[in-house]
Amino acid sequence: PLMNTTSWLCQQRYGWSFDEAQQIKQVERSTKPMLFIHGDADTYVPYSMLRPLYEAKRHGRKAIFIAKDSEHAMAYRDHHKEYTKKVKEFVGE
Repeated sequence: PLMNTTSWLCQQRYGWSFDEAQQIKQVERSTKPMLFIHGDADTYVPYSMLRPLYEAKRHGRKAIFIAKDSEHAMAYRDHHKEYTKKVKEFVGE
């Protein structure tokens, strides 16, 4: 009930619901370049979600950077040089 209510409130206030925010559906529709960055030790957003999202991206350029042993949002901290290099290469293409 809490999710349904929160979704309804978002619809009323911001014009979108949680149904529209489904990651796979949104990534499938995207035509923008997308660099997927994920730590393989992430427990907040499970690492197992990376591959389905990456495969859902069918239009436009895509790439993956997997941060070994990094938890959620710690890839830059843990792998500064590799992270920076990958982002620069992706943006430069």
